[in-house]
Amino acid sequence: MKTIVPAAAEAMLSMRLAPGQSLEQVVPAIERLVRDAVPAEAELELELLAGCDPGSFHPRAPAIGLAADAFERALGVRPAFVRSGGSLPIVPALARRGIPTVLTGFDLPDGNIHAPNERLLVEHVEAGVAAARGLFVTWGQLPRGV
Repeated sequence: MKTIVPAAAEAMLSMRLAPGQSLEQVVPAIERLVRDAVPAEAELELELLAGCDPGSFHPRAPAIGLAADAFERALGVRPAFVRSGGSLPIVPALARRGIPTVLTGFDLPDGNIHAPNERLLVEHVEAGVAAARGLFVTWGQLPRGV
């Protein structure tokens, strides 16, 4: 146990934006909240390391429907559409161009995704390969430009 008052501290804040939010609006709001919470005698330095606006796709888009069909054939159960993560700058770039995107993983809730003890069972790798194979074969049925 340390009984000192540190002279400096660092923190990293990571957040994901939801559809309807924009980096342009959220960053200044977060900065204002953090600055308002800092004592007057403290110094604060903020740095935006990376960021992008959210990307969102309609779950009934033909490419996404075909993906769900392929996953169901490969895994025996229809996937649940869950909006989470996907903070990759390519996703909103594709969304702006009307190109539906599927981001997926293969695991169960007890796999501890992104935790220090994250793990993936070997049988999930085989299921993921089968689903990916089915996905690309199915997407081959899409009319050009969809």
